[in-house]
Amino acid sequence: MKIRFRAGEMAKMHHISKQTLIYYDKIGLFRPMEVDSATGYRYYHLDQCEDLDIIIFLKSLGMKLKEIKAYRNQTSIRDRIGLLESQGRNIKKKLEQIHRVRRRLDTMVSSLKANLAVTPYEKGIKWMPKRPLFSMEVPAPGDLYAMELCFKEMFRSAREDSYANIHDLIVVVEMGPDGTEVFKKVTLPSDDRANDLFEDGYFAYFFHKGPYEELAASQAELENFIRASGHCITGPALVRPLLSKLAVSDEKDVLVEIQIPVEKT
Repeated sequence: MKIRFRAGEMAKMHHISKQTLIYYDKIGLFRPMEVDSATGYRYYHLDQCEDLDIIIFLKSLGMKLKEIKAYRNQTSIRDRIGLLESQGRNIKKKLEQIHRVRRRLDTMVSSLKANLAVTPYEKGIKWMPKRPLFSMEVPAPGDLYAMELCFKEMFRSAREDSYANIHDLIVVVEMGPDGTEVFKKVTLPSDDRANDLFEDGYFAYFFHKGPYEELAASQAELENFIRASGHCITGPALVRPLLSKLAVSDEKDVLVEIQIPVEKT
């Protein structure tokens, strides 16, 4: 006489849920040997345990159910080996992606911790070394909408880079003839994909704290400081978020560094 188990018993033996067994039956992955037409009870035989063990094992290797089904439908040993090798390649790709995300996360955490030491509203002049960059031009008219579209494209591109961190974004801003901001390009520090460069030199800086809408006032304050210190402006302003909404919950705590290249008059 065949040893048989009801769905709940079979599931308990294999440490899975009864609903999982029912779903496997529904998709044709693993069906009961018998179904009582009167009660609807599913019955599994003892010799089906090995098949279920194989399914559970393949699932533990990260194979999707449709891939497991294809594997079980293969009668050739070589074809089954090929499917296992394919899964190995998939796992390698996933590991590379995980390592890429981990590097980006570590870089971001280190940057945020360092930026916590910044003194809000501090201003001064400092020497900056050459900075290789990956840049994207903001399309005309260079308004907030165009900058946002450019930012989205930069964000998409940064996800392909192992080391690029969107938190290190720098926006190049010029003042238009009517006194409004014109966004020229968005950049990320990059050695491997550099297509742009900030030359070394002196930069006036101001650590703005508060809503982005108040950046213009902070930039005006920095420009007054530049003139008062006997310097002149030699290029467009650079806006570098330090503690963005990614880090802070209230916009009043946003921290942004404004940098403006200068030289002594």
